Amino acid sequence: MIDNQTLFDQMLPSIYQQNTASIMRTNYPGYFNTNQELQRRAPSSDSQSDVGPLIHTFDRVWADYKKRTNIERNVPRPFSLERLFTVMTEIIAYECYCDSHLVTVTGSIVDDIYEFFNKRYSTIDEITYYAVHDFFTSLVAYKYEYKILDLFTHVLIGNIDLACIYYITILGDTLEKIEWNETDDIRVFFNTIYPFLDDEGLDTVVIDFISYTENKINRSLVIEFIITLLLKGKEPLLQEMRYKLSVQLTQNFDMMNELEFHTAIENIAYTADERFVSRFFHRAECHSHWDNLQGFVLMTKLADIAAFFYFTQLIEELKEPINEKIQKEYNLRKKYDGIDRESRAGKQILGEHVDLLKYSKLKSLGNILYAYVAIIILSSYKLILELIFRPNVDELPDERKNLNASASLENENISLS
Repeated sequence: MIDNQTLFDQMLPSIYQQNTASIMRTNYPGYFNTNQELQRRAPSSDSQSDVGPLIHTFDRVWADYKKRTNIERNVPRPFSLERLFTVMTEIIAYECYCDSHLVTVTGSIVDDIYEFFNKRYSTIDEITYYAVHDFFTSLVAYKYEYKILDLFTHVLIGNIDLACIYYITILGDTLEKIEWNETDDIRVFFNTIYPFLDDEGLDTVVIDFISYTENKINRSLVIEFIITLLLKGKEPLLQEMRYKLSVQLTQNFDMMNELEFHTAIENIAYTADERFVSRFFHRAECHSHWDNLQGFVLMTKLADIAAFFYFTQLIEELKEPINEKIQKEYNLRKKYDGIDRESRAGKQILGEHVDLLKYSKLKSLGNILYAYVAIIILSSYKLILELIFRPNVDELPDERKNLNASASLENENISLS
């Protein structure tokens, strides 16, 4: 006789069968082993069995490159790490700008990258492809050095949606306002950003964080830990969003069309603007063509988008800033347990050596880089039209010449007065 658990597993698509803990509401199963070096740096992670949603490799991006051009880069010239971060940031800022201005979606994030480099090197087609090739080569070379690069790489592959990067950058804005006292502060932080976790799930994620960071804390470590969970497919918010999407009535178990996704988002993040939801869906749908899907997007990627809208709403509706919560809890612990926490803080809190990628700065950068360019183009276009259609005074009848002259005189008198 088949028990309820087995029957439930059989009803779920395979992507959920690998981790039913979140579906069964036990929340966040944890996954870390004791080998810290394997946790932090795993160069062979693409071939590991515990790869979560990362089912494709960068070969897809190279295959797409070969479909676009026959130009080969015999001797690649990888970017410096600083330049790689700069270019990646500008690309994400460009996407933020297009989102905020509801620019019509014409392709996936990969299509936008080719457009980005084409605008820079539009005079020579060959240079555009050389630059794209060098950019891709640099990502592959450096992706294990920084978690954010690894995450961005999987966005290009199509394993993860760009909205996941947005989610991380909003976390960057949130963490920027927090002052840590000790590693115990992380419990308040996780309890705030994961309000759906039960006590057992919260305990597990806190223990895993302390194990991962070796009982140290700063903003960069928090971001690195959360990105690691994302890459493993075990980040609590992503698990929650997959569960919420999986219980929606859909034509298919593991994917949604646009109407179904709109209905789901209404139940998940009621403040989400339908126009932005549509734009995010269309961009993901363009990338889904690589999976031979038309009009549908896999729920694993839609969960990334849902997480972004949910978390944006959560942060906006917080009645008390997270830092104030952390300081209150810290003062209570300090008052009642009698532990010398000042000396502990010096051992647990690490300095900040890396600037976090922040959503607010990405939007500002997008407006500076691309709105300014758009204004220049528009002004140039108006000037050209004026030069083309402005009549020659010598060709006008005498009465029109006099009229123009008197009008100019009137304007001059008005300006002088």
